Amino acid sequence: MQESVDLCFNALYMWIIEVVPIKKGLPQDTLTYFSADTIREGSLVSVPMRSKLIDAIVIGCRDAKAEKAAIKSGSLSLRKVDKVKNASPVPEYIFETATLASRYFRRQRGDLLDLIISDYSAYASLGKNSATYPVPADDIQPERLVFQAPLEERISYYKTYIREAFARKESVTIVCPTIADCEFFAIQLSRGIADFVVTLHSEVSKKKFTEALALLHEEKHPLVLIATPTFASLVRPDVGTIILEHENSPAYSTPSFISYDFRVIIEILARCARRKLIIADSLLRVETLGRYESKELGCVAPITFRALAPIEPTVIPHGVPAEISSRQRHEQLPALSEYIQTLIGKASQKKSHIFLFTLRTGLATITRCRDCFHALLCEHCEAPLVLYQSAERRVYICNKCKRHKPSESKCTRCGSWNLSAHGLGTEYVEEEVKRLFPELPVFRIDRESTPNRTEARKIAGQFSASPAGVLVGTEMALYYLSSLVTDSVIVSFDTLFNIPSYRTNERIVQLLLSIAERTKGRLLVQTKNPTESILELVAQNNYASWYRNEVRERAEYNYPPFSTMIKCTWVGKESEKDAVRDYMKEVLAPYAPDIFDGAVMRKGKKEITVNALIRPKREEWSLSALFDPKGLSETLRQALAKLPDGTAVSINPDNLLS
Repeated sequence: MQESVDLCFNALYMWIIEVVPIKKGLPQDTLTYFSADTIREGSLVSVPMRSKLIDAIVIGCRDAKAEKAAIKSGSLSLRKVDKVKNASPVPEYIFETATLASRYFRRQRGDLLDLIISDYSAYASLGKNSATYPVPADDIQPERLVFQAPLEERISYYKTYIREAFARKESVTIVCPTIADCEFFAIQLSRGIADFVVTLHSEVSKKKFTEALALLHEEKHPLVLIATPTFASLVRPDVGTIILEHENSPAYSTPSFISYDFRVIIEILARCARRKLIIADSLLRVETLGRYESKELGCVAPITFRALAPIEPTVIPHGVPAEISSRQRHEQLPALSEYIQTLIGKASQKKSHIFLFTLRTGLATITRCRDCFHALLCEHCEAPLVLYQSAERRVYICNKCKRHKPSESKCTRCGSWNLSAHGLGTEYVEEEVKRLFPELPVFRIDRESTPNRTEARKIAGQFSASPAGVLVGTEMALYYLSSLVTDSVIVSFDTLFNIPSYRTNERIVQLLLSIAERTKGRLLVQTKNPTESILELVAQNNYASWYRNEVRERAEYNYPPFSTMIKCTWVGKESEKDAVRDYMKEVLAPYAPDIFDGAVMRKGKKEITVNALIRPKREEWSLSALFDPKGLSETLRQALAKLPDGTAVSINPDNLLS
């Protein structure tokens, strides 16, 4: 083998080829081979694997001159690519997307390819059709439009748009943030065209996945592909439009330590593939609306906040009166006001289906000591412990690291047993409804009681089929409501402000809209602050004023869309923390970093972090800057490159603190 490598160096250039095997049963890991000729990225090749030849997709090709010494010394052992079987079943724009996204997110291109391509074998069957991929002129850039409208109006528009696209012999791709969203839109849009609608997500069985691929690659009639982001790259040659639906959903951001925003990746994909892009939701993100106002994005229809679904919330004052002593104030607040109890009490008589929304799971979301008022925190990661009811007893569980602690615990600060549970979790609300109305069917949907989608669908179906009933749930429940509920209740509006993000106000308005869109009667809001400005503006259907207030506040604090938030997180030893903090402050000095310490849980262990938060101008780092001839700021790129090894860089993360 060594002799063949030397001969290759003596006679020809040698190229190092990185591939991903597509043989079933093999992990999707990168393998390295060599070739005497360059091989185009995306090509289908045959390579030796143990004693057999397997198929693989080429994801990289580089000149081996720089690694000649390593190859000759034997420290880099390579085998030769057997042959190229097909020119390129994977479109070039996939690799272009990964390259641009890697620059934006400051990650290796291979990491982005793993996000964009969930299954390389899906492209193997494209070989015979690879020549049919359109190659638009480089100077032609399809439209990028925003579409803000109520859900029913968007669905009606999509039905018309799909018919018109089919008439033009064009397919349409609709990207959804969650599997539940995919299934919802598939049901809404399939009437009359069911044979031409394909749904792809991680829970599609292997058999159905194979059938879907066959339909995508062989059906001559235009299709509608409804997919989660990891399958959005399966763009048919005849796709004319990519629709990014439910754009405001936080589910587009990966929940990993290093956060990726699939909305950014999908937009880069649409631009590289030269496809029209429509970004849609009932209420678009403030950043997206800002890009529209700056003429960076066009629109399907002029943006008007008056077109949003009108909400007339009935505000129910519900809280601890100010005249009650501080000690008594630490008692758990009843979940339901007398007004809501009366509403539920009439459910059976009126055959009502009532949805009770609660932000958190559990019996109580926080526990405090009555003596020193200290909150009961996880000893490992310092997150608040949540009280749950297990099969036999109550137990505290940390939702961050999943550690358990007996409910018979003492205050970690003063040692007192005098603890009081607070916060209205789903379990607590469910228990109270069952206690007050034992004859009324009560259901619950959250990640604890319905850990998978099959269970959630089952509970939602039982709720809808019952003559009357109450459904207690988190935001997760909204995805499974197949029909409108009679009335909805936000059990504790005040807890919504605990969402740890600079987008908190935006998320609250979006949540109000989402619940209202699934309610045919009233939306009732329990709060101890009935004069909250958001409630007043929403009640007046005055979203424009809310938006102006939000933009003004973000401008004051230099939040997006007036900057790009970049969070740099180093993880390491306590002994190195001070030196790293000083170094990060020096390297990022031109951007006036906010530096703070923290902790994360990794592999069950608490580790120390140093975080640096900077706010560069959008002209320096943003999607528009990425595609600008000047590109992203070279000065900022070099500064980020100087950060300590292993520093995670997150662009516009939802949570700036953890």
